[in-house]
Amino acid sequence: MHRESRNMRWLGLRAFALLLCAATLTACVAEPASTTQPLAGQTLPAATSTVVATIAPAPTKAAASPRPAAAKRRTAKITKKKSARNPKLYPNPRLTPGAVFPVTTAQISVRGYSSRVRNVPTSEKRETFEEYGLSYPQKPGAYECDHFIPLCLGGNNSIKNLWPEPAPQFHWKDGLEVYLLRQVRAHRITLAEAQREMRTDWYAYWVKAGKPGYWASSSASSPRVQSSSNTGAVGWSVSGARYHRLTCAYFARIKPANRRRGTIAQAKAAGKTPCKVCRPSG
Repeated sequence: MHRESRNMRWLGLRAFALLLCAATLTACVAEPASTTQPLAGQTLPAATSTVVATIAPAPTKAAASPRPAAAKRRTAKITKKKSARNPKLYPNPRLTPGAVFPVTTAQISVRGYSSRVRNVPTSEKRETFEEYGLSYPQKPGAYECDHFIPLCLGGNNSIKNLWPEPAPQFHWKDGLEVYLLRQVRAHRITLAEAQREMRTDWYAYWVKAGKPGYWASSSASSPRVQSSSNTGAVGWSVSGARYHRLTCAYFARIKPANRRRGTIAQAKAAGKTPCKVCRPSG
């Protein structure tokens, strides 16, 4: 009797175990194999979120931001090329970017315009030289406190338009200034174009124009040519149209900073014509 009772209990346990396995298999078949998307307002379990983050596609090369290294190299190359220009020919663009008056071609074409607007006191010249690390004054003829954009082309007297230009370059630049002024007056170029030529690369434009005033500048340091007793020696103003005898009253009126001396041939090469009062020979 006891044996039969134990057998019945054993059979009952086996039946219960079989029913439990069957229920588990039914639940597994009913649930989909793939992970379902969460409904609105629900969040994925932590394990599922980790899987999604792991299998997220990496950004493609097309979507990646461009490397800035090439742009940096290109900028450095341009800067190096610009700084390779002769520093004696051009002012420091940070100190002397150039500045102009709001004037027209008709205004600068009036005779004596440059002399009337020139106003650079000694204090401003000294400050200009000190900005460039030079003492003031320098040895006569070594430097000229020059207007980067010349007065005759609308430049103003601001310290941002002044720089200590060494010899003989300032003679060359004087020649280009006169040449460009004549081009503007003849309406071959505009005043803005002339200012742009001076600001960007005046030396290149001076060479392209045939180096006007070069021969006059070559003799500027010659005592023989500068001597007032030298036969045929004449003088003229940087911005003027005439050349004069050195004893002419009109030459005496020219400010020393604007005076140039040389032979008649050199005066003509600079684009000057003889004074109608003193009538220099030749």
